Amino acid sequence: MVYEKGIAMKKLFSLTALCGLLAVSSLGAFDLPVLTLDARVGFDSEYANRGRKEGQANFQVAVETGLPMLGGHGYVGASSVLMLEDSLIDLEGHVWRGGHISGNGSMNVVSTDVGFCRNVGGLFTADLSYAYHMYTNLRGLTDQGVDIRRCSNELSIGAVGEMLFSPKVYISYDTNRKELNVSFGAGYTYDLGAISLDHCALEGSFFCGYDYARRPFGISGFFKEDGLASDERKDYFYYGVGADMVYKYNEQASLRAGLRFSGNSAPRTSWANDLLGFVGHKDLLWFSSAVEFSF
Repeated sequence: MVYEKGIAMKKLFSLTALCGLLAVSSLGAFDLPVLTLDARVGFDSEYANRGRKEGQANFQVAVETGLPMLGGHGYVGASSVLMLEDSLIDLEGHVWRGGHISGNGSMNVVSTDVGFCRNVGGLFTADLSYAYHMYTNLRGLTDQGVDIRRCSNELSIGAVGEMLFSPKVYISYDTNRKELNVSFGAGYTYDLGAISLDHCALEGSFFCGYDYARRPFGISGFFKEDGLASDERKDYFYYGVGADMVYKYNEQASLRAGLRFSGNSAPRTSWANDLLGFVGHKDLLWFSSAVEFSF
């Protein structure tokens, strides 16, 4: 009886192994989807978001993965901006950094996003995405009674042209901040191999946009009579340019460093320029650098 059980077990093992080999070999008859992975680690001497200064020296980390689906490309990603000197503003406009009053505030943010893009007629790529933002250093304000949301949800739709300068336009709306943003951008890359600088390139970029917020930074009642607004203007235009020197180590890795400039049309006392204590910073020039990977 024991001998017969042993024979049966051997037959079962052989059959299982054969099924496994057949399953693995059958995969060769199908084209598996190509999974993409992009990552970026950077340092900026200032942090500007939509033409407004929201921090100073910071590290930025981002990762995104995607795969072909429904005739296009689906993706999911995560990113973060971490200030080197964390600080918060109190109800009297003072900024506390490490237990001491300072001059400026900042916002650390961690975001996750999911989206889908697809080429349309070889003319442009349409892009639809959703992002969830978490502002991780606002607890001090909520503890003081400020009705401010520490998380927000944002929907975006845009298009990137398949032509010279790669023009792009995006429209986004943050449901918690009641913030509408329309932006336009373009860029150009010049290969320096023509002057014997192999693996090097110059990249230039330009952007401009319009921003309107009924609840700046998620603060409820901001524009009410007893709110925090020192200026009633809810919208503004912004603009900026950038220039980078890029060294492409190989097909998967590159390094970049350059300068950025950004400015806005909002009054100095508006929420875009005054809420975080950065009065007088309508225009901003800063250094930017990053290491990028793509697989």
